Amino acid sequence: MKKITILAGSASRHSISRTVAKEIAAQLVALPEVEAHLFDPVETPLPFYQFELDNAENFPATAADLRAHVANSDGLILVSPEYNSSMSAVLKNTIDWTTRWHGSPDMGLLAGKKAWLVTTSPGGWGGMRAHGAIKDMLVNIGLWVYPKTLALPGYYNLLNADAEPGQSPFNEQTSTQLKEAVAAYIGNL
Repeated sequence: MKKITILAGSASRHSISRTVAKEIAAQLVALPEVEAHLFDPVETPLPFYQFELDNAENFPATAADLRAHVANSDGLILVSPEYNSSMSAVLKNTIDWTTRWHGSPDMGLLAGKKAWLVTTSPGGWGGMRAHGAIKDMLVNIGLWVYPKTLALPGYYNLLNADAEPGQSPFNEQTSTQLKEAVAAYIGNL
């Protein structure tokens, strides 16, 4: 059984990257021998990382839950919007909580994990300008970054306006692209 943790990089309830993260999670659980956990900052908010909270007495339960899922994962999927050619503060904060433990750096939790980077935006680059900053950080903290990153440009053109509840919110071409990309990432774990 392959265990995957998906990190949604936006705290906005109607975020486009959150929608992509939820679709990836749905596709993962449909695969045999794959278990997926979506860490969604809308449903499970994390406080901003600060040293005063990073101790046994004050460590947030949501951060402990995040760390437990990441520790037990074979791979991580990071789905981020692009904010000023970089990642969102929410995604950076989520990663910060996984690399600190009771006041000390703890890169061992992530060392060697296989990460896949997915971005989206309404613009023509699909968040691609954020890839460099995110990949640099992930490599620096010990993750292996799957080389076939995915950028989904023109987000609103990717949607299926006629989608029924329970169906993919994306058009057929985008749904197929996501399925193939998810399968390729899982095949490389």
